[in-house]
Amino acid sequence: MKKGLVSILIVNWNQQEFLDDCFKSIFYQTYKNYEVIVLDNASSDSSLETLKKYTRKKNFTLIESKENLGFAQGNNLAYKKVQGEYILLLNADTKFDKEVIDKLVDFFKTHKKAGVVQPKLVFMSDNKKLDNVGAYLTKTGIPYYFGLYKDADDPKYNSDLKVYSGKGACILIRRKVIEKTGFLDDYMFAYFEESDFCHRVWLSGYECWYTPRAVVEHFVGATYKKRDNIDTVFKSHRNRIRSFIKNFELPTLLWLLPIHIFTLIGVTFVEVAKGNYEKGFAVLHAIGANLLNLNNTLRERKRIQSEIRKVPGSLVNQYIFKNPRLSYYRYVGGGLENYQD
Repeated sequence: MKKGLVSILIVNWNQQEFLDDCFKSIFYQTYKNYEVIVLDNASSDSSLETLKKYTRKKNFTLIESKENLGFAQGNNLAYKKVQGEYILLLNADTKFDKEVIDKLVDFFKTHKKAGVVQPKLVFMSDNKKLDNVGAYLTKTGIPYYFGLYKDADDPKYNSDLKVYSGKGACILIRRKVIEKTGFLDDYMFAYFEESDFCHRVWLSGYECWYTPRAVVEHFVGATYKKRDNIDTVFKSHRNRIRSFIKNFELPTLLWLLPIHIFTLIGVTFVEVAKGNYEKGFAVLHAIGANLLNLNNTLRERKRIQSEIRKVPGSLVNQYIFKNPRLSYYRYVGGGLENYQD
């Protein structure tokens, strides 16, 4: 491990149109002690042609995968190459000003218990609107995306906050935290894998934070829009259930999991009533997939609870759960810009 070095991990899948702007943001940083490790997930566009132009740089490593490993396994494979004290998970569809890495590293210097920090993420198409301030969980298990689509200048989003989870589009992580908790769950492929990781960060005694001091523009959904929407629905729900079973203490799990499953069954009925049969059955498929994979999940749970957990749920849950008003559920499927946090 090289002290002070930031290892920037980018997993790319068919995002060629964003790569040059993303790398320009990186190479213009005032913080010069970094390396870039890019894993290309068997892109079918001209990504590799663009990426190979940068391999002449001494601090740039390109890994070519012959298959799409997903965000989780792709980052885990890239992580094997890192030399840095800090790991920056970064999406290719981002761009940012020259002081972002400096500000994130400085945050760690003043927040010794922070294991993860996320900058202010704004939409690339409208940088006055927030993409993400971080996520929490509601008491139904449905995520609460705090600040999504809101005014980026609103004072409530312009102070440092402890959050349940940062967004994998851009988070800085202490490497020593990953060495304690493990990195991303290969099984998840994509969706909720960063929240699952952040949960383990909390269990290990470290904290997850949001800071508005650094701002990153995010195109949002560059990969999502290229994927099958039904598969996205399936993996999002499947991975969330798996994460709950792995990470929550038994007393919390015993009330949260039944409520969450009941909520998802309700979602299924709503989707079917709207004629969205494939979406509805994707939710049921997600529940069934967890039953089929339960032995593996329980083995992971045993390891996490015995080897990683250092903090009781009574202390951790206060940072995980944040309950919005009931009207949030009206908008969570679409229209969150109309909900006021």
